[in-house]
Amino acid sequence: MVKKMTIPGMGEMPDPEAIFESWWPIIIGVTIGVLYAFRQYMRGARCLSDTKLDGKVAIVTGAGSGIGKYTAKDLASRGAKVYLACHTAEQAEEVVKSIKETHKKADIVGLVCDLADFKSIEDFASSFRKKEETLDLLVHNAGIMMCPLALTEDKFESQFQVNYLGKLVCFALTNLALSRKEPGIAVNCALPGIVNTKIYRHLPFQKNAFLAISFFPILCMLMKAVEDGAQTALYCALTEHAGKVSGRIFKECAEFEIDESVKDVELQEKLFTQSLKWIEKKEFGKES
Repeated sequence: MVKKMTIPGMGEMPDPEAIFESWWPIIIGVTIGVLYAFRQYMRGARCLSDTKLDGKVAIVTGAGSGIGKYTAKDLASRGAKVYLACHTAEQAEEVVKSIKETHKKADIVGLVCDLADFKSIEDFASSFRKKEETLDLLVHNAGIMMCPLALTEDKFESQFQVNYLGKLVCFALTNLALSRKEPGIAVNCALPGIVNTKIYRHLPFQKNAFLAISFFPILCMLMKAVEDGAQTALYCALTEHAGKVSGRIFKECAEFEIDESVKDVELQEKLFTQSLKWIEKKEFGKES
């Protein structure tokens, strides 16, 4: 039975001191506090830059959803003209509309760019070059993971083409180059962490409705939200590192040590030469 106390003019009220006669309120309060603190920790570091991008031109691949969409919206909110590289025309139109609803003055253009199709990338690059003479920022966000084994129209395994070759072609056709090949161009890698996006749609538990619902609370607790996953890429693009350091890896808005094997120049040259053969380019940054 709940103890009560009488307050003049208010009648009987629950006695607040009675709360501390039970451990349950304390246990519940501490549990909620610990879970909240853990969730905030899992969200990771934040990019706190207030940098403006007025007059700058940016491309964000994979802008149709998830991290790419959030990144594009953030860059546009800072004044940049952002080209959204989306998988389909319908997706591009939908994202443009969505961003315009919250940022009416956003200067954004939706274009189709399917990284699994070299012809689509070429068409995207051609459309971009007709509209712009320069590109200040390219955020390669698009990617796939653990998808069913399949070959693209270009006869490459789909995951290999989307996650590597397609990005290389996009670099080449927008007349960019890796910094070691083209002085003045800064290229860095941003690790987003484990983010709750559609990239995990091919995992076994995602294909079973019961398992997907069962795992949902766990995923929400352990995985980053889309906004959190975009922070390190934004950090690379907006902070004092932007355009000043290159060939680095960043994680949780801080530089991450690169494995020594990655610094092997001879290995880099071999990969670069082979990559040019794969994408049928004689020289990087040229049409053929």
